Amino acid sequence: MPIPDVALTYELDAAWIIALWLAIHGGHPAPEIAAAEAIAALAPYLGGAQTALSFSQLQTRVAAFDS
Repeated sequence: MPIPDVALTYELDAAWIIALWLAIHGGHPAPEIAAAEAIAALAPYLGGAQTALSFSQLQTRVAAFDS
């Protein structure tokens, strides 16, 4: 009994590419989200500044970076 030669072709449409991306990267947060979560988790243990800066103080410090 001869076996037919079946050629399967994959259609590389947007849905297939998205499904592949999710299969590979699913469950991993974006780097920005991971960084924000790490900062939020470590913030209680940081002993730096105990008070928040006012907007004018923040502007002064940021301006110092540019010079």
